[in-house]
Amino acid sequence: MNEQLREYARTVVTDGLSELMDANRTLFKRMYAHGNMDLAIDAVVASMSDDELNTAMDQVQRTIAKHKAKPVEVQH
Repeated sequence: MNEQLREYARTVVTDGLSELMDANRTLFKRMYAHGNMDLAIDAVVASMSDDELNTAMDQVQRTIAKHKAKPVEVQH
């Protein structure tokens, strides 16, 4: 992956994660922080390999779509 595509993927992943809940970001860190849960999300994304970026971009986009598809429950 060339550097421009790599930076685009990092931006898509970071921006997408900012739209998700804390639980989703924690799961993301479990998958990609390689055991260092103290790392900030930005640091995790910055250290990802090209293959991890590709997979993470797909995962984040699917998770966002899944959350948008759920009906909002109204409390009475």
